[in-house]
Order: sequence, then C-alpha cells, then structure tokens
Amino acid sequence: MLFLLPCNSRGNDAEKIEKYKREIDYISAKIDRLEEEYKQTANDIDTVEKNIEITSLKSDGESSQVFSKKPENKYPINLKSKEYKNPKNSRIYRLKQTFIEIQDGLNKLNNKNYRPNFDNTTKIESETLNKVFDSNQKKESTEIKQNRSYYLSFRPSIHLSNDLDYKFAHGPSGKIKTDNGYGLFLDLDKRIGSGKLGLSLGLHRTFLNNLYWMNNDYTGTGESTAYQLLLTTGYNFQLSDLITLEVGSALGFTNRHDHYELELLSPNSLNDNNLNFNGQLNLKLAFQLIDNFSLFTGYRFTYLGSSGSFGEMYLNSFEMGLGWKI
Repeated sequence: MLFLLPCNSRGNDAEKIEKYKREIDYISAKIDRLEEEYKQTANDIDTVEKNIEITSLKSDGESSQVFSKKPENKYPINLKSKEYKNPKNSRIYRLKQTFIEIQDGLNKLNNKNYRPNFDNTTKIESETLNKVFDSNQKKESTEIKQNRSYYLSFRPSIHLSNDLDYKFAHGPSGKIKTDNGYGLFLDLDKRIGSGKLGLSLGLHRTFLNNLYWMNNDYTGTGESTAYQLLLTTGYNFQLSDLITLEVGSALGFTNRHDHYELELLSPNSLNDNNLNFNGQLNLKLAFQLIDNFSLFTGYRFTYLGSSGSFGEMYLNSFEMGLGWKI
C-alpha cells in the first residue's frame, strides 16, 4: 500500500494536466473565434467611417477621399516578452486587448454619428466676436434711428360741409347753404416704431351760398375760414414694402372766422369769430416713391364747432399730399 500511493498521485496529476490542456485548447478556440469576429467588426467600423468621411467631404464641396490607412493599434501586444511567453496568459491578454479595441471602435463610431465634426472649423477669436457684437449693435441702433425718423408732410384737400344754422337776433333761425371748400396743412411727425406723434398747422376754408329763411331763398355769399393748430397721433400698418395704411386722430384748437353778405339786410354783412376746440379722425394710404419721399391719399373727418350766430360745422375731407423723411 505504501508503494501504490505515489503512483496514484502521479496519475491524478496527469489527469489534471490533461484537463487543463483541454480547457486551454477550448479557451484558445474561443479566443480565435472572438478574434475573427473582432476583425469582421473592425472591418465594418472602417467601412462606416469611410462612408461618413466621404459624405462629409461631399457636403463641403471637396473631392471625396477614402482613408486606406487603418488606425494604428493603440494597444500593441508583445507576445515574445517574458511576461507573455506562457500561451495561456498570452491568449487571455489578447482577448482583453480585443475587447478594449472593440470598445474604442464603438466609441469612435458613436462620436462620428452623434457629434458634429469641429476639426476643420475655424476658431473664432475674441476680436472677431467683438466685431460681430459691435456690428449688431450698430445695426440695431440704425434700425432704431430709422424707426424714430421725422417726417414733413404737405397735404392739400377738398371738402364738403353741412349747411350752417344761423340764429337771427330777432326772428326765427335760418339755414345757410354751403359750397365746396379746400384745406392746406403742414404736418411735422416723429415716427416711433409703428406709431407717430406730431404737430399740424393749417386752415380750412368753406364757401357759403344762399340763405333759406322763413320758407324763402335769399341770395347771399360768404366764406368760413378755420385756422387750426393740432396735436396729431397715428399708427401705421405695413401692408407691403411700399404701401402703408395709417389710422390717426388729432386734437387742438380752431380760430374760426365767418363772413356772410346778404342783400336782404342793411347793413348786409354778417360777421362772427370764435376760438373752438377741434377734433379730427383720419385714414390714409401712403405709397413710397423713393427712399425719402412718399405720396399719400386719404379721408379726414373734422369737427370745427360753432362761431357766434353761425352754427356747428362738420367737414368731410378728401386729401392728397407728399411726405418727406427728414
């Protein structure tokens, strides 16, 4: 029995060595298969990278180039070193390096697919950024100045008026028929964005006709003149690059003078004047002729109040004029 024990021990060691050899062969076969799969994956990654490079170059208008040189191995393996002379250690290390390279390849592919390529992008220096910022500021200030420009407008008009009531000192009131009239105005506006604020100075003159009194017509002539100073406001709607619609209003004072001559009376002249509150509403369509000049036409309603014995006056004006950007 004492002589058989060493023999059995040697037999067990031989079996273990055979078992280890089979395991090493099995692992080696697996490593070979993984290496083949890695090579195939690496080739696929190279193909995708080449396609990405070709697409990028074509989009930039450059000639397509295919990089035939494969990336160098970042993790060189020296299997002849003392540390890896053992076949088992060598194959395990190669397997480890294979996984590392596969991971690097996948990371590189993800970077190509999801990250923009800034390799060829020109770096913007701080001076360039300052120039761009200054140019934008100048552009904005120029636009603000353009939106806050002054406009000088001359607008002649013709108008129709209501017939005027006239209160006689003794007897019933009569009605003076009115004829056409005209207006002349000079406006100075300050444009703030789409709005405007300004002053208007001008006059309306209306011609007077016969008097209808106590069911009879009496021949008469005269005129009513209203001198006006107004504060104007408005808002512009840009219909196109050349056409603008303006809605506006005006408030101010009117110094109205009325003169009427009637053959029935002796003396035959009737005169009155009064300082009244004045209001206007207007609608205007402007056409830009050149950069600083525009032609406009529009409608304006004006309330002039009364003047002594002469009753209230309402005007419906149709105007056309020229605007000049100062």
